[in-house]
Amino acid sequence: MARPRSERARQEALEAATGVVLDLGVGGFTIDEVVRRSGVAKTTIYRHWGSGQNLLFDAVDQLIVPEPEPNTGSFDGDLQEMAEFVLAIPDELRIRSRRIFAGLLEGSIDDPTIDELFARLREGRRGQVAGILVRAAKRGEIDQRYSKSPDLDIAVDIVVGPFFSRVLISDDVVTEREVEIWATAVRRGLQAQ
Repeated sequence: MARPRSERARQEALEAATGVVLDLGVGGFTIDEVVRRSGVAKTTIYRHWGSGQNLLFDAVDQLIVPEPEPNTGSFDGDLQEMAEFVLAIPDELRIRSRRIFAGLLEGSIDDPTIDELFARLREGRRGQVAGILVRAAKRGEIDQRYSKSPDLDIAVDIVVGPFFSRVLISDDVVTEREVEIWATAVRRGLQAQ
């Protein structure tokens, strides 16, 4: 049975929107270009998303590799799962993520819509890491102060920063040995006194 016309039009618009982001970057995204590529009426797009901003958010969300929140029952296990996820990202997806990140960073300087999108994506990932830290503090694996802001915010930076720097900024390939060094440094830096 075929999908209802409205759902098919929604999917075609979303696919066109992701194509626009991939081809023209976040800064080159326009509803007119989505309409041109998809053949879906502008009114249909606004009926489904309400605004071009919402469609842009959904398109970028489709292109970002979703990172599961580890919950292995131990801080070491959660760090290991985070690292394994990063190590397993294929080159093509890593390069795509870097391009999207660069577009979001550049666009966020002058465009409030892109700034909001960038903040939303960052906060989603930071929230996952904060969850790992809060659970580790409850188990007594890390110092309790890292379960509440502002210390929690700094601890999230300590956990995420090395991967962010190596993978998204430098485009370095992270090795298993480097993961061991990172995990040991994080554990020692945050452990309960």
